Amino acid sequence: MRSLITIALLMLSLSAAAQGREKMSAYVMRTIANKAQHKALSPTPRYITVFIDSSDDETLEQALSDAGGRIYSRRGSIAIASVPTAQLEAIASMPTVHRIEASPMAHASADTTATLLGIDRVHSGIASHAFRGRGVMVGLMDVGFDLTHPTFLDPLTGECRITAFWDHLDLDTVGSPYPVGRDYRGAEAVMQKAHSRDAHLLAHATHTTALAAGNGAGWQYIGAAPEAEIVAVSNAVNTDIPLIPPDELERYTSAVDALGFEYIFDRADEAGKPCVASLSEGYTVALSQDDSLYAEYLRQLVGPGRIIVAAAGNDRGRQCFVEKPRWTTNRGALLVTSASDPHLYVTSEGSTEIEIYVHAGSEPTLRFRPDTMALESDTTIILRTSIDDTERDRLFINLMTYRAATDRDELVTRIYFLGEALSKMAGLVSIRLHGEESTAYMRAAYPTEFANYTSMPSLNCAKAARNIHAPACFEAVICVGATTHRREIINYLGQTINTVSASQVDGYVADYSSMGPTLDGRLKPEVVAPGTNVVSAYSSYYLEANPEAHDIASDTHHFLHDGRVYAWNSNTGTSMSAPVVAGIIALWLEACPTLTPDDIRDIIAATSRQPDPTLDYPNCDYGYGEIDAHAGLLHILGADGIEGISREESRLLAVTIDDGRAVVHIPAPLTHATTVTLYSLSGRVIGRVVLPAGSCGRVATDIAISDRFTVAEVRSKGHRGSVIIRS
Repeated sequence: MRSLITIALLMLSLSAAAQGREKMSAYVMRTIANKAQHKALSPTPRYITVFIDSSDDETLEQALSDAGGRIYSRRGSIAIASVPTAQLEAIASMPTVHRIEASPMAHASADTTATLLGIDRVHSGIASHAFRGRGVMVGLMDVGFDLTHPTFLDPLTGECRITAFWDHLDLDTVGSPYPVGRDYRGAEAVMQKAHSRDAHLLAHATHTTALAAGNGAGWQYIGAAPEAEIVAVSNAVNTDIPLIPPDELERYTSAVDALGFEYIFDRADEAGKPCVASLSEGYTVALSQDDSLYAEYLRQLVGPGRIIVAAAGNDRGRQCFVEKPRWTTNRGALLVTSASDPHLYVTSEGSTEIEIYVHAGSEPTLRFRPDTMALESDTTIILRTSIDDTERDRLFINLMTYRAATDRDELVTRIYFLGEALSKMAGLVSIRLHGEESTAYMRAAYPTEFANYTSMPSLNCAKAARNIHAPACFEAVICVGATTHRREIINYLGQTINTVSASQVDGYVADYSSMGPTLDGRLKPEVVAPGTNVVSAYSSYYLEANPEAHDIASDTHHFLHDGRVYAWNSNTGTSMSAPVVAGIIALWLEACPTLTPDDIRDIIAATSRQPDPTLDYPNCDYGYGEIDAHAGLLHILGADGIEGISREESRLLAVTIDDGRAVVHIPAPLTHATTVTLYSLSGRVIGRVVLPAGSCGRVATDIAISDRFTVAEVRSKGHRGSVIIRS
């Protein structure tokens, strides 16, 4: 049956202010396109939170005030502001406004982890002599916080270590200085708040926060920085949409997430502490240019003692990228989606034709060249896909072409497939890029993806590549991928659960971990950490509301505390990897509070393990490799340059200082004679002790230690490692 019956073009009317649209990101323009529909649904003015790049702060502030908007923060020429959607075009048309940008809300992407990454040795010994995150702030922006979980308490004082909490979904907004929600200051106020508004829907944040900074209460797993102070921000992801009034949705954008990072660093500045902020969420980047202000804002936000870590994403297997190099003629793929209103973006340089085929026919159903279309205008095309002239059988395609914000030679074409027709036509719609002397690529927005038609070379071009999420793909952010070390877990019912595919190689990059490079060719991720079947704390409020939920089957332990049932749970994803890395960076900041993001990258590059010996490092699967907390600390202290010192941690024993003398702590009887040699950071041998086989417990020595940091080299038959001693 022929797929094409008619083609009708409906040109939408444009306002006089449309000249400013080339300054806007695709999501902001989409908001403008929807404003008429919004007005029909509700007469209440709608607001969107955006980044605005302006060369005249006073003029912008006055214009926003006149329009009913407001500026919440500034970094250089970039402001984060709330703007009525009806006034977006007018603000964008101002000569002093260079760009308006926002992206939609993201989606949510220490057990053996401690042993694997060298965290357990960092935690060894008496707390006052170990690196445990004391004096450092760890910030988590996530969803589903149980603020009362005992893993967030200070074991010595019993006080909550979460000292500030901003809930973006909080309904009590009277007097709040923020565009959404409100915050709570002080441990007492946080404990009274008890949980984020979405805690009955999600438990993600409880898990990630405990990985970064949990104390292990109620079970055996300690987070990377168990004595760090914690600041929490509960933002909004797509799962939270049922909790948000429809006329408030545009307030929740990437600009609000940027304010969340700023909130974390502001609290750290007030406390006079270095800080690492972790985000285990992200969204698919349609275009690198569409997030230029977000990326720049975070670049200005980080610095000495201010580090941002984010998860790479779990899209490794998702084919979302098609590239047409200049030397090729045709490149394309089939389009597959289960979503309503799926969309994709085409970026092109030179004369590129975009061809859309229905039923993958030999002739295109629709062909157009972006450089011949009216820029900044919407066109809706209706394709009937059968002889049945019904709404459900029509394929509505909305097109908009505009110039890229950061490269005026590039044209961007946004292609929306409106309604559900496409989802019913899986594998029957294809898109091809055609051009003799042009370069172009297509990027499918989550959850839409491409599929290959192997028997036709021009439709066999989809790649599972360049799928790092934002903001992890930004230059200022440390991007974290995942490795797999645990193939199965035993849940609280004694059942064995295996979530790992047979093809997954233990210790190697996880088969879900997103890979680089970024769309503009930069290395990502920078580092990897275990992310598969990782055990951490889980929310008591989520457990209470969802006792039969599928993820509760992955709970490994339930326990009672202050009349509530709390949980520990096994989870999988780069969401688990990112907070582990953040917690390790907190330990490094404890050793050197002025570390910058570039310093962190240098440490990672110098000390990370390289799991796959067949690869060159760095690469776009592992970055520089799998992070090593102990080796990183040795590097920061300068101890890795001492001749004879092992970068591997020793798990045989710990060394502390009592009354100026070294004391060796041996948890289990030594099977072989063991030599412990103590070095100063300059490499001078301070002393040596030989422990006979069978030694166990506390062994006092006469070795005097006066330096702030000392390193012990531990050697016995079949074992060699080092221990850091802090006075």
